[in-house]
Amino acid sequence: MGSLNILRSLYDRVLVPFEVCQEIRSGGTTGFAVAELKAAKMVNAPGNIPFW
Repeated sequence: MGSLNILRSLYDRVLVPFEVCQEIRSGGTTGFAVAELKAAKMVNAPGNIPFW
C-alpha cells in the first residue's frame, strides 16, 4: 500500500467515484491516501475532472 505505481503500469487513467474523492480530500481521521492521490496524475473523478 501507499504506492500507485502498479496502477500506473496497468492503466492510463483511473476513475474514482465522486463520493470517494470527497472523502479522501477531506482527509478522514488519518489522512489515508491523500498524498498518494494528490500526486497521481492519472486519477480522475467522473466526468474526467482531475482528482485534486
